[in-house]
Formats: sequence, structure tokens, C-alpha cells
Amino acid sequence: MPEYDLKQVKADLDTIRTAAGITEGLSRDDLLGNALIAISGLAVAGWAMLSHGVWQIWGFAAVLLPVGYLIKLRVHHRKTSGGSPQVRQEFAEAGSVLSLAAPFIAYALWAQRMGIRPMLVLATTVFFVGMMMLGGVMGRPRRLAIAPWCLAFMAGALVIPSTTLSPVTVIGFMLSAGGFASVCVVGIQLRQGTRNGFPG
Repeated sequence: MPEYDLKQVKADLDTIRTAAGITEGLSRDDLLGNALIAISGLAVAGWAMLSHGVWQIWGFAAVLLPVGYLIKLRVHHRKTSGGSPQVRQEFAEAGSVLSLAAPFIAYALWAQRMGIRPMLVLATTVFFVGMMMLGGVMGRPRRLAIAPWCLAFMAGALVIPSTTLSPVTVIGFMLSAGGFASVCVVGIQLRQGTRNGFPG
């Protein structure tokens, strides 16, 4: 088959995949979403280092930035507006993960009743979240952008009880590290995809 025909077939397949929303590839939405999380993480950590006590919690208001972006993305990809089925499926999977909050809350209440230190409860919970995300990477090896989040969560869990920094500061740096590392991974994958003739 001539080289021109191969390029045309590849372009046609890419068009069909994009229209059907069945591509496994990453998009610039992934890049921007991770970047926003990383920036909000820096804002959380910075606020926590400049404030004291309960005031540190207010730093989490910065997380509203990526949350707002995700809501906008979800609305944009509604079925009624002809959005991507893949994006809708990813949101459904993320929603099912949120249901795991119930066991963690039960664990926190049990630990409080047993007199276990809250810092230790927080550290183990964050570590388990990282481990669950690692399972997602193994299940979908093409989604390498999740891997930095696994490492950030598990490393952050080890740092929380062993540093003089407040947990809010550590969580902020954890979000920032995971976000920026994931941006790098997504950027590399997008560049490789573009080079292979499949733009993100």
C-alpha cells in the first residue's frame, strides 16, 4: 500500500476515534486539569505556611479552581451536547471511586474510638488512596499520568507523621508534586502521539 494511502487511512481512523470518543489517548484537558491541581496545591501549601491553626484549612479553597474546571468539562461533555463518551465514562469511574469515602470515614471513626492518633489515621488513609490509584495504573497501563499521583500520595503519607510541617502543608505540596509530575507525563505522551500522527 502506498505511503499516502497509509497516512490517509491513519487520519480517517483518528477522525472516527475522536468522533466516537473511544480513543485511549490523552488530551489537552488532561494537561490543563493537572496543571490547575498543581497550582492549587502550591496555593494550599503557601497559605498553610503563612497561617496558623484552623485558618490553615481555608487554604483548601484554592482547590475550587480545578473543581470548577472539572464541572465545566463535565457539562461540556454531556450526552445531550454530543460530548465524548470516553470523558463521560471517566467521570462515572471517578464518581464510583468517591463511594469509597464511606469505608474511610468508618475507619476514621473506629480509629478515634480506639484512641489511635489522628495524624496516623490521616497518613494511613492517604497511603491507601495512593495504593488504590496504583491499581488503576495497572488496569490501564496507557494512563501513565496516574502514576505520579500514586507516588505523591504514598510519599506524602510517609511524610505526614514524620515532619514538623502541618498536614495541610504536606497535602498542598503533595498535590503540587503529583500535578506537576503528571503534567510532564501527559506532555511527553501528547508529543509522542502527535509525532505518530495522532494529535491529542
